[in-house]
Amino acid sequence: MNAMDTTIAPQGATGAREVTGPDGATASALLEAGALLPPGSSGREDADTLTVRTYTHAALGERSVVRLVPGTLGEAEDLALDFLGLVRDAETPEVGQVRRETLGFPAWALVNDPANGHHALALVKDVERLARQAKSRPGTAKEGFEKLGDRLGRAVPHFLPTFFEQAARIFLQFDNTTYAAAFFGKAREAERVHALAVDEQRQRAVFLEFAFAGALTVKALKQHVKDLAARLDAAEAWAQFRQLAVERCAAGMPPYASLPQDARVLIKAAGLPRVEAECDLVADLVASPAAVRAPASFWTAYRATLAVLAERRP
Repeated sequence: MNAMDTTIAPQGATGAREVTGPDGATASALLEAGALLPPGSSGREDADTLTVRTYTHAALGERSVVRLVPGTLGEAEDLALDFLGLVRDAETPEVGQVRRETLGFPAWALVNDPANGHHALALVKDVERLARQAKSRPGTAKEGFEKLGDRLGRAVPHFLPTFFEQAARIFLQFDNTTYAAAFFGKAREAERVHALAVDEQRQRAVFLEFAFAGALTVKALKQHVKDLAARLDAAEAWAQFRQLAVERCAAGMPPYASLPQDARVLIKAAGLPRVEAECDLVADLVASPAAVRAPASFWTAYRATLAVLAERRP
């Protein structure tokens, strides 16, 4: 479950006080850093409301369970707690603003395939057990996640990408980027092996998440180019890759060494004028401060493009 916090409170104890928020630019920067802001502070597309969700259960008597949950994850939270017999109150006050999260495991399964959600919920305790082992016994935890993945794959293979991403996030909590990258790779492999439908917007967000955490390898990026070309038409594959490359750089990660070669493969397949497409891409990349840390090979590959760009946009 993805709730930010949980409290047991007397019934009727929810509520919020009005808080004055920061200006737009400051709010955007704070949101990017993961801050909790007052409602309506930022107009960013990736901003989400933070809701208070109150649940009751006969076993709790006069007490209730109060959880702080991002709005986009609210439905998944309700379904997960419904499985435990908890009933949500009708009102869900908005008390803040946070950066939108991508649906993970088991939330994605509960929202997208509630009829099979019990397969995901059945693994929650095992996932929590393995998470406790991930720091002191990472090898054992890795084997455990792989065995759970085998079980899940036999019953509901479309749950595998989010399951493996969740395993990767657990290893990231302990700075184990090696295992995190391995499970991120397993998530993408499951998509290919089982020919799963891919939500391009969600996947791009996940790629950025793991790139920012240092768990996205160049090998994974190059495979991503092949996957895009295989499942999308050429123009859309280029558009998706271009957006990921630009957003990755804007998030603080410099362009990788073989980006020019990967971009040219997709530009050629899409039948686009190479000089125009490269100028547009490079202009967006160099607008980000992270571009100054790009490897020398990047600048060498785009030397001619930069010369054209300097003439057109001095």
